[in-house]
Amino acid sequence: MARKEFSGGGRVWMDGALLGDATNISVTVGGSTTRIITTANNTGEIKSDPTLCKISIQHAVAKSGSDVLKIRRAHRASVDKTWKVQVGNNVVVARGKVSSIKMDAAPGKGDFSFEVEGDEQDPG
Repeated sequence: MARKEFSGGGRVWMDGALLGDATNISVTVGGSTTRIITTANNTGEIKSDPTLCKISIQHAVAKSGSDVLKIRRAHRASVDKTWKVQVGNNVVVARGKVSSIKMDAAPGKGDFSFEVEGDEQDPG
């Protein structure tokens, strides 16, 4: 069930500059876990990458066309940027690269989406 504070779109920033409101934001933190059993029959889990952060932003409504160019330049340069994502009243900060960009056009609508992979910064 959706909670009131999570409803609606979120916001995304790149290096402190607001890129705009986004209608769909997905944030995943943490890598896969592997179950282990020792020779003494003890069991446990190992996290492969606990700070892995994947951010997917769909239909980011850029304030201007230059914001789309900023994201495309960051993708081409393959440099780490600081990303701040707000979903409701929750904020996730990650340092990472733009991994992919997607643009779609259809009669009456256009869509721009991109994904970021990097490391989550200390949540505080």
